[in-house]
Amino acid sequence: MGSPHAMVLPFKHDDILLNLRRDTLTLLVVLAAVTSWLAILLSGLVMPITPIAAVPLWLSFEGICALTLLLKSRHVRLSSFLFIGGLYAGSVGAVLVFSAPNLLYLSLVIPLVSGILLRRQIALLITVIISIAMLLTAYPLFRANTEPLLILWWLVLLIGFAAFDSLYRALQMILEYQAYAVEQIGEAREHRAQLMQLTRSLQETQQNLEKSNVQLRYISLAAEEARRLKAQFAANVSHELRTPINLIVGFAEIIIAGPRTYGEALPSAYWRDLNTIYRNAKHLQGLINDVLDISQIEAGRMAVVKDNTSPRDVILEATALVQDSIVHKGLSFIIEVPDNLPKAWIDRLRIRQVILNLLGNAIRFTDHGHIMVQAFTKEALLYVCVSDTGIGIPPQEIDRVFEEFHQVEGSLARRLGGSGLGLTLSKQFVELHGGRLWIESDGLAGHGSKFWLTLPLEASPALSGTFQTQRALPFVDETRQFIVLDADPSIAQLFERHTMKHHAMSVQSADAAHKLIEGLYPSALVMDINNTETLNAELVRHIPVIRCSMPSTQRYMKSLGIANYLAKPVSPEVLASILRDLNKPIHTILVVDDDQDMVRLYGYVLHGLSAGYQVRKAYSGIEALEIMRHSPPDVLILDLMMAEMGGNAVIEQMKANQQLETVSVILTSAFDVSDAVTRIAHGTIHLDKPIGFQPVELVRCVEALIDGLTLSGEP
Repeated sequence: MGSPHAMVLPFKHDDILLNLRRDTLTLLVVLAAVTSWLAILLSGLVMPITPIAAVPLWLSFEGICALTLLLKSRHVRLSSFLFIGGLYAGSVGAVLVFSAPNLLYLSLVIPLVSGILLRRQIALLITVIISIAMLLTAYPLFRANTEPLLILWWLVLLIGFAAFDSLYRALQMILEYQAYAVEQIGEAREHRAQLMQLTRSLQETQQNLEKSNVQLRYISLAAEEARRLKAQFAANVSHELRTPINLIVGFAEIIIAGPRTYGEALPSAYWRDLNTIYRNAKHLQGLINDVLDISQIEAGRMAVVKDNTSPRDVILEATALVQDSIVHKGLSFIIEVPDNLPKAWIDRLRIRQVILNLLGNAIRFTDHGHIMVQAFTKEALLYVCVSDTGIGIPPQEIDRVFEEFHQVEGSLARRLGGSGLGLTLSKQFVELHGGRLWIESDGLAGHGSKFWLTLPLEASPALSGTFQTQRALPFVDETRQFIVLDADPSIAQLFERHTMKHHAMSVQSADAAHKLIEGLYPSALVMDINNTETLNAELVRHIPVIRCSMPSTQRYMKSLGIANYLAKPVSPEVLASILRDLNKPIHTILVVDDDQDMVRLYGYVLHGLSAGYQVRKAYSGIEALEIMRHSPPDVLILDLMMAEMGGNAVIEQMKANQQLETVSVILTSAFDVSDAVTRIAHGTIHLDKPIGFQPVELVRCVEALIDGLTLSGEP
C-alpha cells in the first residue's frame, strides 16, 4: 500500500507456522518429560524391585528432552528429529529394561508427533523406516507385537495428518480474515481524515439547519398569526358593517313594501332610485355574509349539518328562486332533474346556496340563449351540471375562477357586478361534503360554460342526525362514539355540526343514556354541569363523564326570562310571528337600542304590523329601566350589546322588580343566537373517570383540551 496510513503485517504466514510448531514442540516435550518422571515413580510403587537400568534410561530421556528445549529456539526441525528419536529410543529401552513387550505401544505417540511437528513427507518417511526396522528385527520381545503395532502406527499417523491439516486450514482461514481486516483498517485509516472533514461539515450544516428551523418556526407562527388576524379582521369588519347595511335594507324595504308608512305616498320619481338602493343594499348584504362565511371557513369554524335529504327538492327550490330573473332577461330555462333521484346526506341550506351561486353566475354572463340545470347519478355519485350559452371562460382563467376575489376580465366584472367570493364559497361547501366542483369552457362567446359538481350518495352521516335517526351507526368500528345528554336540541346540533373525529349520539334524558350505554360501550358521556339527573353508577363506572357548561340557548333564555331571540336585520314577518307566539294581548312595546336609527326602524316595522301598537323608545339600558318603573310595557325588545348597560344587566335589574315580571322580553343582536350566548357564557369543564387516569392518558387529555381552546385574540 502506497499510502502512509497503510498497515503492514508484523509477521508472515511461515513465521506463524514456525512459532506454532515451536510452541507445540515445547508442550509435547514438557508433557513427555513429566510423563516419564511419573512412570518411574509409579514403577517404584508397583514393582517390588525397580530394574537398575531404569534410572539411566530415564535420565537419558530427560536429557534428550532438555536438549530439545535448548535447540528449539534456533533449529525447530532438528530439535523435532531429536525428540522423535528420543521417544523411539525410550520406548524400545523401556521394553528391554522392564521385559514388557506391551510397553512397545508407547511408541504410538511417534507417528502422531511426527504428523504434527514435521511435514507430511518427512513424517511418512520416518514411519516407513521404523516399520521396516521393526519387521526386520529378530528380537523375540518385538516379534509378537509387530503386526498389530504397525497397523496402529499407520492409523495414528493418519489421525496426526488429519489433525494437522484441520489445524493448518483453520489457521489459513484465520490468517486470510486477519489480512482482510488489516486491509479494511488500512482503508479506514486512509479515509479517516476525509470522514473527519465530512463530520465537521455535517456539524456546520446541522447548526445552520437548526438556525433555519428556528427561523422557519418563527415565520410559520407569523404566517399563522397573519392568517388569524386576517380572519379576525374580516369577521370584525363584517359585523361592524352589518348594522348600517341592515338599516339601509330595513328602511328601503319598509318604504317599498309600505309606501304610506310615512303618512303619504312618495312621488313616483323616487321609486326607481329606491329600488336601486334596495337592490344594491341587498347585494352588499350578501357580500358581507360571504366574507363572514369565508372567515369562518379559514378559522376552521364552518361545518356542514347533513341530513338525509332529497337532492331533487333542493335543486328545484334553487331554480324556483331564480326562474323569474331568468325569464325576465329573456332566456330559456331548461330543468332536467329526474323524479327518482335517491336521497343523500347533505346540508340542504349549503347545497342550495351553491346551486344559487352557479345559477346567479350563469345569469350575469348570459344575454342570449338558455340556462340549463341537469342532475343524474353515476357510480354512487350525484352529478349536477349548470350550463349556459353566455360569454364563457377563457382557458387561461379556468384555474383561477375559484380564487378569492378573482373575477374573469376586470371590465366585465365591473359591468356585471360580483364579489369574486361566490365560486370560492361554493367550492369549499362542496368539498366539505366530500364532493368536487369544476368548470368546462372553451372561452368562445355563445358556447358558454358548464359548472359540474359531484356529491357522494353514500357519505357517512357521522356529522349529522341524532341517535334516534342514526340507530344503525354503532357498527362503525373505526369511529369512536360518545353520548351527549342534554334536553336542548340546539346542543345536539352543536356537537353534530362541529364534531369531526368522533360520532356524537344525542339523548335528552338519563334513561335514554342508560339504554344506549347498555347496548354500546361509548368513549364518554357529556352532559351539562348543572344537570341534576341521577346516573346509574354501575353503568358509568368505566365510562369517563365530562360535565361542562353547555351554551344552551334554550336554558339561557329560560334562566333570564326571555321569550324569544331576534337576530338582526329586522324581518317584519319574523317579528310578527314572534309577537303572535307570545299568546297575550299586546298594546305597549318598548324598543331599547343604543343605535337611534335602529330604534326608529323598529318603530316603522311595528307600526306597519299593527296601528294599535303603542311604541315607546329608549336608547340605553338605564333609560329603559326608568321608563319601565313608571309604566311597564307588554313587550320589551331589548338589544343584547349596548355600551353603558347591556341587555343582560337590564334583565337582572328587571328580575329584582316584581312589577316587571309580566313583561315579555325579546332579545335582539347582530350576532346569531349561538354566537350571542357564547359571548356571555362562562363555565367550567369537569372530567370524571372513576377507574383513574394513566399518566400518558392524562397528558393526552390535557393536550387535546389545550388544542381545542380558542386562544386570546382569536375571533
